[in-house]
Amino acid sequence: MKTVVLVRGFDYGTTEEQIIGHMSGAGTIVKVQMFDQGSACVTYSYPGEAKVAVQALNQTMISGNSRYIDVLPMDPEEFLAGHNIDMDKVQQFMALTPVQQQAVMAKGSLSTARDPTAVLASRMKQVTGMASGKVPGSGGGPMVMPNLGGSFDVKCAVQVRGFDFGTSCEQILGHMSGVGAIQNVQMIDRGSVCVTYSSAEESSAAVQTFNQTIIPGNSRYIDVFPMRPGIPMGGMGTTSANASKLNGGCIGGRGSSSVGKCAVLVRGFDYGTTDEQITGHMSGAGTIVKVQMFDQGSACVTYSYPEEAKVAVQALNQTMISGNGRYIDVFRHGP
Repeated sequence: MKTVVLVRGFDYGTTEEQIIGHMSGAGTIVKVQMFDQGSACVTYSYPGEAKVAVQALNQTMISGNSRYIDVLPMDPEEFLAGHNIDMDKVQQFMALTPVQQQAVMAKGSLSTARDPTAVLASRMKQVTGMASGKVPGSGGGPMVMPNLGGSFDVKCAVQVRGFDFGTSCEQILGHMSGVGAIQNVQMIDRGSVCVTYSSAEESSAAVQTFNQTIIPGNSRYIDVFPMRPGIPMGGMGTTSANASKLNGGCIGGRGSSSVGKCAVLVRGFDYGTTDEQITGHMSGAGTIVKVQMFDQGSACVTYSYPEEAKVAVQALNQTMISGNGRYIDVFRHGP
């Protein structure tokens, strides 16, 4: 394992040949194992070559890419060194197969974890299948997110959005637990969740570590940012009951005095994008009352409160609706 390094952060579509061509500058490559579209394990013929790869190729750019890569050692002993981990968990980790150890280490260093023992235990459960069954979601049903015994504290929480539809709870927990102990996970909509850590320091580390990374098994980068007060949890659909309570919304309803204050214009999405896709993406900022399509590439989205419309502009402008191939523009509609 001392001959293996983790390479992550390269562009989607980067081939094994491109990775080999870049990483072979440090030595003879024996094997490349792709984890997802943004990370891979590279095995060299000698430990010295792996060490050179970390020293010489970290924060360099693969030819044809647009971003710098991280090159990290994948040595189990070095991975555990310097952390106060219970001996039984150390023994369990060292007893894993090399492939399982690689999967655990690929989730990131334990250096930012408040409780390294708990984080290591959680990761080992993920890779060995010891978790309590698969949460609905990967089979097309609604994803059920667990309360892990903690309460919601906005200072300790982050919003995670942009993962593939059907991503399971285990995948999210396994990816996000690399920086600390997760207390609670609560679904916002099909493409975003609120993850609460045990401390504000861990949530800050999550933003710094996991923003613009890829959950294993996914095909797109996620956004991770501090949770904002006032973003509601669950029940993000557009219903006639909600619309009735809000006097028909801010566009064309009886609440005409608030025209524009609750609404945003969304434009630039792909032709054929449905109301459901728009609602699923835009509901990350609040409760949607109505979606009014203007044409095949623009729509007006009405929220229940002006503050939610403001959050939508700040958080969702220049993001991508799931299944689309281009970024959207989101800005305030009307005065």
